[in-house]
Amino acid sequence: MKRVVLEVGDMLSVLDFAAVEKQLRRMPGVQGATVNIASNTAVVDYDENTTNVEALRGKILECGFECCGEVLPRHVC
Repeated sequence: MKRVVLEVGDMLSVLDFAAVEKQLRRMPGVQGATVNIASNTAVVDYDENTTNVEALRGKILECGFECCGEVLPRHVC
């Protein structure tokens, strides 16, 4: 099981982040997803044998939102 924090842009309302969260949770291999509109991020727990970061990013893009990919922790930058 892996955890990734993805950047999600263009979310304007509670309905936006709820929709992204719902779609991510429906993906095969995703164990949990929490989207935070304040930080514009999605934290996703997933099985790396079933899905990957690019597939998660693709789902966010498919929902109509921006996603540049994984957010690096500040201590890494």
